[in-house]
Amino acid sequence: MVSTCSVAVCQELVRRLRDSAKFSKLIDSNKGAEIKITCRPCTREGPEGGARAVLLDSTPLEVALCTNRLGEKDIEEVLVHELVHVYDHTNQRCNLMTCEGLAFSEVRAAREAECSRFFPCQWLKTQCIKYNATRATANLFPEDAAKCVESVLKEAIADRAPFE
Repeated sequence: MVSTCSVAVCQELVRRLRDSAKFSKLIDSNKGAEIKITCRPCTREGPEGGARAVLLDSTPLEVALCTNRLGEKDIEEVLVHELVHVYDHTNQRCNLMTCEGLAFSEVRAAREAECSRFFPCQWLKTQCIKYNATRATANLFPEDAAKCVESVLKEAIADRAPFE
């Protein structure tokens, strides 16, 4: 079971992360789009389901971090993951409502977040990316997720924007 993070601790961690290079690059690359980051307990309903965080297509775009499903050590990873989706959405790089578009963004997000740590060989890193992207894509496209991830994997792994 994941230890949960209080809303106040989550907000403080987000405030501190705003100074990190990766976070700044993702925020500054969004064509001036305002991004609201909130910390709150999430429900089991709708897009929040069992997610650790969710990108809400609202004005402004909102990244909601689910404090009831996150430990303090998870905040940076989850926030980077969601900000890759924000970048892909605001820069119209892919349509997150299609299986291939979501898979493309999920591969990129997994590469920068869950699978960003050191792996002794590229094959292991690719397996990490493939596994996480398939799991995430399956939340919306359970039947086609593996096929969609496989079809975009090589191109999405190579796409380093905005970190070139």
